[in-house]
Amino acid sequence: IKAMNKSVTGRFHSMLLRFVTAVVSSVAVMSCSAPPSVEKFVRDRDRDCFGRYVFDVDMRDSLCTYSIDIYSAFTCRDEVFSGFSSLPVILMWESPDKTVYEESVLLTGGRVSSFSHFGKNVSAAYRRGLRPVKNGIWKLYMTVPADSVSKYGITGTGLKITRE
Repeated sequence: IKAMNKSVTGRFHSMLLRFVTAVVSSVAVMSCSAPPSVEKFVRDRDRDCFGRYVFDVDMRDSLCTYSIDIYSAFTCRDEVFSGFSSLPVILMWESPDKTVYEESVLLTGGRVSSFSHFGKNVSAAYRRGLRPVKNGIWKLYMTVPADSVSKYGITGTGLKITRE
């Protein structure tokens, strides 16, 4: 009977160890998955030597399409901001294989959130359902005209990248 109890106890401990290992493995796999959206913000003072806001955009998942919103932080008085209607930007995308794509975009119709008389955030949809021609880490160089940066006191720009 003692030998039988040891055998049953040993099998129970073995099954328990396998169960705990399976649970821990499942939790580890779930915790490693990428979040559905990521936000990146580059301050005005952190632009590159050409005055561009530079972002690394992770589009490695070939099973996803992506949505991208662009937002900017403004520090100007309400009277100055009342003249704001759109923000012209030049976007230069560099693919993982170093192919360059460039476009000029006029960001309009964005959402404005005001957190003080001097501080505002403007967010606009840039792309929906984007499927890159090449999956991987893309580099985005965003140029905002210097006169807009100084007139509206732009302190930085950001991206919100959502996996769909």
